[in-house]
Amino acid sequence: MDDMLEIATEHGALRAVISHWAALDSGNYDAVAAGFAKDGVWHRQGKELKGPGMVSAAMAERPKGARTRHIVTNVL
Repeated sequence: MDDMLEIATEHGALRAVISHWAALDSGNYDAVAAGFAKDGVWHRQGKELKGPGMVSAAMAERPKGARTRHIVTNVL
């Protein structure tokens, strides 16, 4: 992989991680679910959520007014 492609790939991955947590923290649960592929898996609170449908269902169970603030400081 050439250097520019590697940098672009890493940047895209970093944006995906930060976008996920920003969407969750802002309550944009549609965007959280949309960030997952059909075969994507999120291990969350002891459960394995597979695909956007399960992620969306889990987000619907969140208490109204729930607030989180994730700080992403070390992406390796």
